[in-house]
Amino acid sequence: MLKRKQHPDFPDTTGWNMDKFIGAIIKTLEQICYHTGQRPVIVLNNWLEVVKIVLEQLPEQFKAMIVTGRLAPVLPEATEVFQKAEQCHYQMNAGGFDHSQIWSNYAKAFYLLLEATAPGLGSDFYSDTTYGPDILGHIYESWANPSSQSLQQHFTPYDVCELLARTAIRGNGKRKVLAQLAKALRHPDRRTNAAVLLDGMLVPKDDSAVYSDWFFNKMIPDVIAGGQFEPVKVYDPTVGSARSLLAIARQFPPWANRLGLVQYFGQDFDPTCATLSKVSLMLYGLNGYACHLTHSFAILQRYASNKSILKQHFSQPYPSLGEKIPLKSLILEKSPHNEGNLAQKWLPRQFEF
Repeated sequence: MLKRKQHPDFPDTTGWNMDKFIGAIIKTLEQICYHTGQRPVIVLNNWLEVVKIVLEQLPEQFKAMIVTGRLAPVLPEATEVFQKAEQCHYQMNAGGFDHSQIWSNYAKAFYLLLEATAPGLGSDFYSDTTYGPDILGHIYESWANPSSQSLQQHFTPYDVCELLARTAIRGNGKRKVLAQLAKALRHPDRRTNAAVLLDGMLVPKDDSAVYSDWFFNKMIPDVIAGGQFEPVKVYDPTVGSARSLLAIARQFPPWANRLGLVQYFGQDFDPTCATLSKVSLMLYGLNGYACHLTHSFAILQRYASNKSILKQHFSQPYPSLGEKIPLKSLILEKSPHNEGNLAQKWLPRQFEF
């Protein structure tokens, strides 16, 4: 089992509540404001862009570390984001300040953000707040909102989002996903469907372990491989900080979210809101990104002593679901990170906003 090493410069967050996490993140970003003279909204935007590009490239970097022991070369789009942030701070404070401290603060704020979102959408950790799991939206609202009244953003309270989500889904989230799986299984172009269905008829429904194994390791991988599955799609035309999308996501089974069987889309005229939404979706493992990253951890733990097998698994851009590593293990087993389910912590490799 892999174990995380505590960074000496980062605090131990055991026992922290949401207010303490948010206060620590804001305090860390305020240090950047103090040293650079930048307004909070500028610092938040730069930090969010850095966090977004890091999360987007994390799966490929992680695979490179497993196979080669080194990070993959930084892509041009990442270099552009880093340079833009650095130039912005340098222009405001040209001398006498160690700019590496800015990146240390960025990293610390990122660490705190990961820790705050580690419990996942299904946790009661966020139940005592008016913003629910939407940590970034609350930071933007309470700390980095533009001073101009015409540019300020005020997002729908989370309990209202939750009420609207329950009204829209009406407890039928699981049924909607199963209906799409059944539709794909009945598709006439998939010749193996009959065999999968027949196999399922022979599975004893009263044996949850056997049925779970068939469902996750045989039926779902076969349906996805067939190419006829159409995921359930959720769209928010005024996405804001993705607070409504997060509330909707709680109405679907966690396994459906982690495997990307439900896809979340949104748009907003404010670029900051679009970035907030992308990062929030990543942090909570929606749109299937979580499954690919957890797949990497599972392979690493099982084949850590055999590098040739590791290279074989990562020879393709994204390993097929369920190949050699049981899909159920990606959903039910605890991850090596913080003893929480990593699938609730990271996110989509692709966004359409």
